[in-house]
Amino acid sequence: MDRLSELPDRIIRHILCLVPTIYAVRMSLLSKRWRYMWYSLPVLEFSDHDFAGAILQHKLGRFMDKCLKLRENDMLNVTDNTITKFKLLTYYSWGSNDVGWFKLVARSNIKELDLYIIRSGDGKLWHLPVDLLRVSSLTHLRLSGIQLKDLHSTSLPLLISLSLVRVHLDDQAIRNILLGCCSLEKLLLDSCHGSLNIEVSSISLKSLKIDCCTGLLKLAISSSSIEFLEMDSSTCATFQIKAVNLESLRLSDTVLKDIHSVSLPSLVSLSLVRVRLDDQAIHNLLSGCCSLEKLFLDSCHGLYKPEVSSLSLKFLEIDSCQCPRFEIKAIKLESLLCHGVRACFKLNLSSCKTLKNLSLTSSISSEQGLEYAIPRLTCLESLTLHYYSEWKHVKIYSQHLKHFFWEVKDHTSSCDEVEVTLDTPNLVYFSFGGYPTAKISMNVPNLSEANVRFFTQDYNLSWYTNLLDFLMNFDRLMNLGLRVDSEEVPI
Repeated sequence: MDRLSELPDRIIRHILCLVPTIYAVRMSLLSKRWRYMWYSLPVLEFSDHDFAGAILQHKLGRFMDKCLKLRENDMLNVTDNTITKFKLLTYYSWGSNDVGWFKLVARSNIKELDLYIIRSGDGKLWHLPVDLLRVSSLTHLRLSGIQLKDLHSTSLPLLISLSLVRVHLDDQAIRNILLGCCSLEKLLLDSCHGSLNIEVSSISLKSLKIDCCTGLLKLAISSSSIEFLEMDSSTCATFQIKAVNLESLRLSDTVLKDIHSVSLPSLVSLSLVRVRLDDQAIHNLLSGCCSLEKLFLDSCHGLYKPEVSSLSLKFLEIDSCQCPRFEIKAIKLESLLCHGVRACFKLNLSSCKTLKNLSLTSSISSEQGLEYAIPRLTCLESLTLHYYSEWKHVKIYSQHLKHFFWEVKDHTSSCDEVEVTLDTPNLVYFSFGGYPTAKISMNVPNLSEANVRFFTQDYNLSWYTNLLDFLMNFDRLMNLGLRVDSEEVPI
């Protein structure tokens, strides 16, 4: 007897569950002991790829019919033939007379059902038999490449997770599906079409993701249980959301033309990535987020002079948002990062006294604005400046600043003129990345550590002279790290 046959039945069943069903059936021919083994496999997986060469869908259908009927009819040698998971991947669809195997699946107390119809032979989407939307034992349902229209009722009381990918459905179908899923916790709508007004109303839903759903006239979400919402590559004319327990919201590659009726009292984190919206839309969105602590704005378009106003916001990051002006009013703001931004930022200093970390890339239009702002940020402990040509002579004065990061990446003639004056008696750490032509004047009696990194440049006598002048600022420092991005330069 081979070693595989010596394994316990439960181990053999587990192994057979990991391969497509056609191989499990073929393996039943290896020994009498294995003859009925596949009858009790809880997982059945069928695919067009199981057959060699071009094959018509009726052959796959006949094979599935035969497998399911054998399991149903021959119960003498099997104590448990419950199907817990059924998966089908096919390039074809079936007519109304070729769905007998679906009825057998529906009678098998199935828990997980995956149907992937990649394309239909006649170019039409396949209508899902309504019996499969009334299987009371289902907990996970994933459908792709089918049609759900004129759906009057569903009954999936134990369903926890529902994924609809490339599914054609109308407004009523979505409402009826949700009405029949009283335990639904996770919903995915990916590349679905046909519905113009999506209304998601559920008392059990915790996670909702909408991806590549375009042409929506209205998206209305109302749920007292939802905690996570993500919307990607979708367009929506009107966006309404009321979710008292939602904690995280991420919108990306999305067009939001009108936002109103926003009620997100528990929202902690909000990310807008490549989202097109106007000033009023972002104002309406933030107005409904009374507990918001983290806000990320990345490559957003359509903004002109937006105002970020919040009584709870602690972290704000703005990246690559092109607009003439940003106004920030946040009395609890602790960290502000502005990168890749060509805008004049107006900081309401009277309401930003708690700011501890500030990182800027050309975010204040002149060094006068920077010199005016820093001394008034009495809690500021960390400051990062990424140089751009409009900053020539920058003076930093702060009694509380402890960490200063200064970076000059682009070497131009204007970089030779840049000069920074530091009057920071409590500074303990200094970091610089750039060229030795930059000039620095320091009053930092408590400085204990510095790291200096010089970028590649033409190395000559003048370069070494500038290097020595720059390093003279740290002649008494015991902990100095020095790095030059070149293997040719001896130090």
